[in-house]
Amino acid sequence: MKKKLNITALIAAALLVWALPICADGVEIADITVIDADIFKNPAIRLFVGPAYSTYEDPTYPGDFDDSMLSMSIELGTTKRLLFRKESLSIFFNKPQTDSVSEAEKKIELVEYNALFFTYQLGKGVPKPDDANLQNATKYIDNHIMFGFNSMEGAGYKAIDLELLNGGGLIWSNLDITYYQASLEPPLPQAQAAAVTTPYDGDFRFGEKYTSEINAFKVANMISLNLGVDRTVIYPRYLFWKWAGSAIIKGAADGLLNIFTRTVGKASPAAYPIVYFILNSALDFGYTELQKSKMNWPFESAEPYINDGFHVGLKFEF
Repeated sequence: MKKKLNITALIAAALLVWALPICADGVEIADITVIDADIFKNPAIRLFVGPAYSTYEDPTYPGDFDDSMLSMSIELGTTKRLLFRKESLSIFFNKPQTDSVSEAEKKIELVEYNALFFTYQLGKGVPKPDDANLQNATKYIDNHIMFGFNSMEGAGYKAIDLELLNGGGLIWSNLDITYYQASLEPPLPQAQAAAVTTPYDGDFRFGEKYTSEINAFKVANMISLNLGVDRTVIYPRYLFWKWAGSAIIKGAADGLLNIFTRTVGKASPAAYPIVYFILNSALDFGYTELQKSKMNWPFESAEPYINDGFHVGLKFEF
């Protein structure tokens, strides 16, 4: 009962955080506050499918995951768009909006997407005894369930219906792992195997998700093609102070990068979507690479479970 109550509380918290920006009188997109008259809000449903791969880097454990999975996701959210205004990119404060919009600004729009998501990843399970793959892995993922909320920001080119988005969110994850001791040479003691599988197998764990995505080829102003990559970092345990310290460092890096991309946007609106997308994606990837050995980098902490995926899907926007 206690476990069920904890899960219910987590879901309720996710719903609350996701709903807050929708209920607000105004909205912030890439830290740019605008008035409601400039905002276009549309509910959206997204469906994804694609391959996923998992890694767990622990030098004390000689086995590897049979890490290939088929990932399927559904998202329910809202897309918010507003006209690009260079004067809204003021670093320290927002200047009053004017009715004057340059031709370069008319071609760009800022985009924010917020959603709740559910992901199911299907693994291959334990192979048969005569399968050659049996000797290549010692832990096999039967299935992996993830749910949480996701938020992405970016900009797009209206003339060609192309949007470049980057972001992330918080997730809760449940892994179903099968341990196959016979595939080890020499066999690994059961106690050591339990130390590896227990933090994840069968329990819900907290983590963070990072996503970079391209939305294109919009049909009838409603259906668009989505291509993206995502990385999920799942923690074996939640250490609040170390997690908070690491998050502050990441947030400071995001803030400094945001100052630079705003400067680029003010100087060259046409370059803003690409520069924002590339630099923020690179920062997220670099940060998660540092997390592979320390989940709360730079503080001493355990290795996380990493889930990488590529997805392709459709977005239905109403």
